Amino acid sequence: MTATKAQNHPASDSRGDALRAVDAFLAELPKKDDVERAIDEGRHIAAIVTPLGLPQELLAAVHLYPLYRNELIGRNKLQNSDLKNLSRFIIGMQQLHQFSLPAQWQPGEALAVQQSEALRKMLLAVVSDVRLVLVRIAEQLYRLRQAKEAPREQQQALALETREIYAALANRLGVWQLKWELEDLAFRYLDPDTYADIARTLAEKRGEREAFLDAFQMTLKSELERQGIHGNISGRPKHIYSIWRKMQRKDRGIESLYDIRAVRILVDDVSDCYAALGVVHNLWSYIPGEFD
Repeated sequence: MTATKAQNHPASDSRGDALRAVDAFLAELPKKDDVERAIDEGRHIAAIVTPLGLPQELLAAVHLYPLYRNELIGRNKLQNSDLKNLSRFIIGMQQLHQFSLPAQWQPGEALAVQQSEALRKMLLAVVSDVRLVLVRIAEQLYRLRQAKEAPREQQQALALETREIYAALANRLGVWQLKWELEDLAFRYLDPDTYADIARTLAEKRGEREAFLDAFQMTLKSELERQGIHGNISGRPKHIYSIWRKMQRKDRGIESLYDIRAVRILVDDVSDCYAALGVVHNLWSYIPGEFD
């Protein structure tokens, strides 16, 4: 009888006790616009961090966090509910949210005392519970995605804060996909004309690039298997901000860049790494001056 019940409700069981409790809690809240917007934001932020493998208790707290941040639910309501064990996560997220760069701040300027203290707490959180910082990075990405119709000044302030703080944190923590999107959206708001020019150039040759990457990976996979090397191969076009940075560093136009496509090979150990590199060099000659 118990086994039959489990088979009949796989989706419900997969969400876990904490997420089911949050679903029930949210369903009891009043149907107001500000409440619905906060619930929607929680869902979007949770969707961003879910691929990072965070525990279900933390994901459940993410769903509630915008409501707490916007003062739509208070600490007492959390503490007096079945969700009191999530409150420590939610309060930690709120503390990280308090940082923002001063208006009109420019790179190289000293931060005001209040912002410096908030940034210090954020960096301390990296040591105490790095998972909360991942949620704060995801919140920043959500804000960027939502800023498409925001006033230009607001977009630029948000983009500068993202580039200087959150993209750098994402880079340090190794969450590359978040880093790339943060950098590209920030670049789009800070220099929309250059962003559009590069995006247009890439779009014109997208099919050609994708076909090249597919053929390249098939050739490489076949040769690695022939040599007995087990590797996971992935390919992607470089993101727009990294292309722009390389254009600036090398003082070249996009048509003169060799590496607007990238292929990564992940292997099990160092010896396989060098063996895979040997396979690559046997298949293709490296370009002098471009090999790191």
